[in-house]
Amino acid sequence: MNERPPERPRRARTLAELDAAFADVQWSDDTPLTDEEKAALRERLNSRRPGETLNLSPRERSARWELGIIRPRETVVDMYNQVQAEYRAPRMNPTGTEMGQGVIDAIEWCTGVTSHAPITGERSVQWPPSTEQMSGEEEAAADVAEGRRPHGRGRSYAVGVEHTIRWLLARTAQRPWGRIHD
Repeated sequence: MNERPPERPRRARTLAELDAAFADVQWSDDTPLTDEEKAALRERLNSRRPGETLNLSPRERSARWELGIIRPRETVVDMYNQVQAEYRAPRMNPTGTEMGQGVIDAIEWCTGVTSHAPITGERSVQWPPSTEQMSGEEEAAADVAEGRRPHGRGRSYAVGVEHTIRWLLARTAQRPWGRIHD
């Protein structure tokens, strides 16, 4: 019978030995962004043009989850008013009307006007909902829009919800409704 020799107890390393062993390792900076850095990040995200890719540092990617809605309040209000004025117009086709209602419902939920998510119907954990909860709703809307999940309002409605949440969180520079005004 082959018996394994008993393992020798390992000697615990001292702090100085550990420091020496890991002296060349590059550690990432995980300090939170300052308020000024958050404001600069928000500005960078808002000024991104369609198709432009931003390379965010690990600190910026982490902070983005804390920022909530990235778009300025005035821009969101303008979008909401524009959609309210246009989406029920007699010339609007049913697909556009459903998408417009999705945009309206997403803005109202993301800004805390309503408490239940437009696709899942889940009650917001906080008002307005967290970036994490908005991201989950965006994924649920994408599932409906791509036909992987049914929803009573239909796929066009889900496209409006999904694209609006993506726009509010500055994950896309393309507005969910209308054309870009310079």
